[in-house]
Amino acid sequence: MNNKILFLCVNYNSYRELDNFIDSIIISTKNHNEEVQIDVMIADNTVDNNKIINFPVYSSINIDFRPYHENLGYMGAIMKLINDKGFAKVKDYDYVVFSNVDLILDKTFIKQLLSVPKNKNIGWIVPKIFSKSEKKDRNPKILRRPSKAHLNKIVIMFRYPILYILYHNFIYRFRRKQQKHIFKSEIYAGHGSLMIFSKAFIINNIDFRYPSFLFGEELFFAELNRLSNLKVIYIPKIKVFDIDHISTGSLKKTHYCKLNKESIEKIIKLFWNE
Repeated sequence: MNNKILFLCVNYNSYRELDNFIDSIIISTKNHNEEVQIDVMIADNTVDNNKIINFPVYSSINIDFRPYHENLGYMGAIMKLINDKGFAKVKDYDYVVFSNVDLILDKTFIKQLLSVPKNKNIGWIVPKIFSKSEKKDRNPKILRRPSKAHLNKIVIMFRYPILYILYHNFIYRFRRKQQKHIFKSEIYAGHGSLMIFSKAFIINNIDFRYPSFLFGEELFFAELNRLSNLKVIYIPKIKVFDIDHISTGSLKKTHYCKLNKESIEKIIKLFWNE
C-alpha cells in the first residue's frame, strides 16, 4: 500500500520562496525507494494579488493552489484548507504537514520521514529546522510543559514591547550562542514553521479550532497531543532549512508583541485553567 503525505502550506507574499519550497518537495520525492502519494495544498493569503497561479503538472506530486487572497492567518488558512479538502479525506493520509513556504526541505526529507517506524502512540514528529541566519536548529522548541506562571511571564514580556526587544537582543542571542546539542527524543513541542502530524493525531484532532490569528501554535498543538495521550518526538535526521520569517519578519515589533500576547492569553485560558 502506498504511503500518503499531505502538505498544507500557507503563502503570504512569498511567491519566490513558494517556488523554491515546491522544488524542494519534488527533489525530495526523487530520493526515496518507497511508493508514496504526495499532495500539496497551498493557501494564498496574499491580499493584494488577484491572479491565479497555475503550477505545472508534475508526475511526482499533486498541487492544489487555493487563491483565497485574504489574510486568514497561519492556522486560519490551514483550517480553511482542511475544510475545503474535507475531514474524511484528510484523515486518509499517513502524515499531514502544516507549513509556511519560506523553507527548503532537505533532499532526504521524504526518505527519512518514511523510514520512521509507524507508532500509534506518536502524534507529532519534529524535524530539524536549521536557521541559516542564526546558524542553529530551531528544534527542539520546548522540552517540557511550561507552568502557567511561566506563560504569564511571557505575556508580561509581550505586553511591554521594550521588554521583548531587550530579551531578543541580549538574552535570546546569548542563549543562541550557548546552544548545545540535544539528544532527547521525546519533547513537549516543536517549532511551528513546519509541523508533521501522524494519522493518530489527525484522526483525533483534525476538527481543531485555533483561537488566534497568529503565533502560539507550538503550545496549542503540544496540548492537543498531550490530551490525546500522544507523544511528540524529535527526529533530527528529518531536515528542513529555514529562510527566516519571510511572512512575519515585516511585522512591526508592537504588532508582533500584541499578536503574541493575545494568542498566549487565549491558549492559557484553554489549557491552563486546571
